[in-house]
Amino acid sequence: MAIGTIRELSLRQRLLLLTMITSGIGVLLGCLCFLAYDMHVAKEHREEDLRSVTDLIGTNSTAALAFDDAIGASKILEALSTRNHIRFGVLYRSDGTHFASYVRADLKGNALPPDRPRDGMVWTNNRLTYSSPVLLDRREFGRFYLESDLTDVRERLRRFEQLTALIAVGSLLIVYLLTAVLQRGITRPIQNLAAIARSFAAEKCYSLRAPPLAGRELRQLGADFNHMLDEIEKRDSELSEARDVLELRVAARTGELEMEIKERRRAEQELQQRTAFLNTLITNNPLAIAVGGPGGYLELVNPAFEKLFGYTSQEATGSRVDRLLYPPGFSGEEMDERLKNVKKGFIHETAKRKKKSGDLVDVEVHAVPLPLEGGEQNVLALYQDISERLEAQRALRESEELFRTLSAAAPIGIFYTDAAGKILYTNKRWEEMTGRTAEHAKRKGWADAVHPEDRTMVEKLWESGFTLQIELRDQCRFLTPEGHVNWVQWQTRALVGTDGILQGYVGVIEDITKQRAAEQRLVEAKQAAEAASRAKSQFLANMSHMRYVLP
Repeated sequence: MAIGTIRELSLRQRLLLLTMITSGIGVLLGCLCFLAYDMHVAKEHREEDLRSVTDLIGTNSTAALAFDDAIGASKILEALSTRNHIRFGVLYRSDGTHFASYVRADLKGNALPPDRPRDGMVWTNNRLTYSSPVLLDRREFGRFYLESDLTDVRERLRRFEQLTALIAVGSLLIVYLLTAVLQRGITRPIQNLAAIARSFAAEKCYSLRAPPLAGRELRQLGADFNHMLDEIEKRDSELSEARDVLELRVAARTGELEMEIKERRRAEQELQQRTAFLNTLITNNPLAIAVGGPGGYLELVNPAFEKLFGYTSQEATGSRVDRLLYPPGFSGEEMDERLKNVKKGFIHETAKRKKKSGDLVDVEVHAVPLPLEGGEQNVLALYQDISERLEAQRALRESEELFRTLSAAAPIGIFYTDAAGKILYTNKRWEEMTGRTAEHAKRKGWADAVHPEDRTMVEKLWESGFTLQIELRDQCRFLTPEGHVNWVQWQTRALVGTDGILQGYVGVIEDITKQRAAEQRLVEAKQAAEAASRAKSQFLANMSHMRYVLP
């Protein structure tokens, strides 16, 4: 239907058409989203079901694979018969050869399982397959393969499509009936309003306004109101203009007076607030504050100043700052020179100042000029006691030096990383075990020092530990650039600041190559002893049998 034709429809018809179009679009989008979501959930459930079955069968089949018990494995796979949608279930050895399998009864003799299935979850048009390794203590004993058909999933989709279509048609029918009944409550008042507007125009009532409106009924209503505006313009234009000008002048002057009064009151209030704020700030400030006059004599000190230097406000006020605070040997000429410099700009320094007791204290000084009327300048100075900070910095330097000395002499490798896992420090023993320098570790990380066969496993464990911020401990092999393999045991621990934020990780590495070699020799000796024991038992059994057979 053309846009022009739609505009010519009555308001009732336009409301009905608009309601049906918007409702139809909404119902259609809702149905499509519902079907898409249901199909997505069904696929997720099917994938989760296959993973659960695979994990269960794989766990139960570990012993059968380890002892090469194909019969036991087949019995375990028979449990898949309870899942009607599963077509195949196949166990493969670690070398990829067939070990045991389950085939649904209706497929026996008609289909064969694949020789080398694809890893992971694979969707096709009619089937869903999943293959995963069977592990025991991180050692792969084989693979388990499952194949499921999608007949029930497609049947579910077909039923939901029929149900959704039925609900959509019923919803649109209800919307149509309700709209046809309820739209009368909108169109009838508008038609009545148009009739009342014509009556107002005839009776010279000019309190209403009408904007341009679209539609036959609304267009008639706009014409009636515009007729009233024409009558007003013809007879009352001059009176209205004079009244408007007078009202504007009175309102403008009244507004000016009110603004002047408000500005004056606001300025007085702001001055009082600023004065109270400055008094509170100076009195309660933890920093020592002093205001000096043009000649270097103190005019104001706060309680923090009294606490830091030991002078009362009465003792400090009126005293020259160099005689009160500066150490002996500071001349008046030097003080005058400092006053000239501070009046030129900002001064920031750390220095020693004298207390009332004569003791010297380390302070951080901030001094700025305060311009006054008449061109003179006072000086505002802030003093902060930094004795504890300097002592803490000295202790920190000593602690860092002690750590580096202990780290360099330690028989184990030590390393430190930031919160993102980037290496910031390694000791000498770490460099000896990995064959890499500290600069190499900071630039390229630690991963290339791990043996290629252990690298993936260590990286995954490292990433999981960083994500969870937990302590890690494991063993792996290091491969030096010269080709030497070292077995190491490593451990990391998170460093959390006092604010609870992760600062980084510290780790240690211990060389266990000799320990691993000794353990391997013990295992080999144990296996040799067990083999000798089995041979002895077999020999004695044979001899016993021969005793009864021979005359």
